[in-house]
Amino acid sequence: TGVTPEDSPSLDITLTDDVSVAVVFEKIGDDIVLDRYHSPYEIRTDQIISAGKTLTVGPGVELIMSENANIYVENELHLNGTSDQPITIRPADNSQSWGAICLDNAAGASTLSNVIIRGAATGRDWDNFSAAVSVLNSDITLDNVQFEDNKQSIFARGGSVTVRNCLFTETNSNEHINITEADALVENCTFQNIIMGDAIDFDGITNGIIRNNKILGTVDSDGDGIDIGDDCSGILITNNVIFDCADKGIS
Repeated sequence: TGVTPEDSPSLDITLTDDVSVAVVFEKIGDDIVLDRYHSPYEIRTDQIISAGKTLTVGPGVELIMSENANIYVENELHLNGTSDQPITIRPADNSQSWGAICLDNAAGASTLSNVIIRGAATGRDWDNFSAAVSVLNSDITLDNVQFEDNKQSIFARGGSVTVRNCLFTETNSNEHINITEADALVENCTFQNIIMGDAIDFDGITNGIIRNNKILGTVDSDGDGIDIGDDCSGILITNNVIFDCADKGIS
């Protein structure tokens, strides 16, 4: 069941132009389901999914993020799009970027499937939340997520991170995936024309898996296709195709 402005004190209506209506998402209270019938949803300020709460976003929903607005997850976030009705998260028309999705020692396991994430920057704590999807000691699965025009796509420290069937377009800058001291799996992903930083960077990972990925560099790229860094052991790297990484294919 979707939440309507009439039955939730945390939502109200504002006109965004002459013909469309957006639901302004002011504050997450009880468990909330956002559906496409009330989309788009405009998020103007930081949102916190606090302990014991869950935010579920259904197929076809558009989240419009104001400058520097973040979603902080202390429990569970489920963005459940479909292949023909993906969820889109993008900056507001008057914003060049927004903040990030930040999982902060989350108690539950979050999922993102069939989502387009565009124009993200960082959370307010850059050391821990430096990417569009930032994970600190939390569990998350990303499946069929497309990253466009983000400063960094995925950063994680601790927890469990699974990244499957995702597309990282050439519009992203900086490192695409950096996972540190976590359970880590990256498979069946495509990285287009990486220029700056590594496509996949593991640090302090034990028994991680990197398989069936396609990594396309450029002659001007300054990073590796796959970088297995400090204190990694037992990493399985198999069936990856790597082109034109000017530094190293696998480091």
